[in-house]
Amino acid sequence: MNRSNQEPTPIHSSLNKEKWIKGLYILLFLAIGYVTGIVILLITVLQFAFSVGLNAPNKNLLDFSRRLASYFYEIISYVTYSSEQKPFPFNPWPKERGY
Repeated sequence: MNRSNQEPTPIHSSLNKEKWIKGLYILLFLAIGYVTGIVILLITVLQFAFSVGLNAPNKNLLDFSRRLASYFYEIISYVTYSSEQKPFPFNPWPKERGY
């Protein structure tokens, strides 16, 4: 009997469906990651302006950018299969990571 002509078992069908759902989540988080990258670019430009104008970066932007970097790390971990934990909004907003 040729295995390629066999009907997929329910286990295979459900596993395949889970993979496609994960693929959709990956596309979603890649889009969110793209927007996050743009926000990081804007923060970089603003922080440069603050450091030139005031000789110090803005503390509020600094705190936010650290958390945003943690979020970006979570997105990269998820889309590269390093983590199965979905990033925000499926889990809480990340706290600052100590690197």
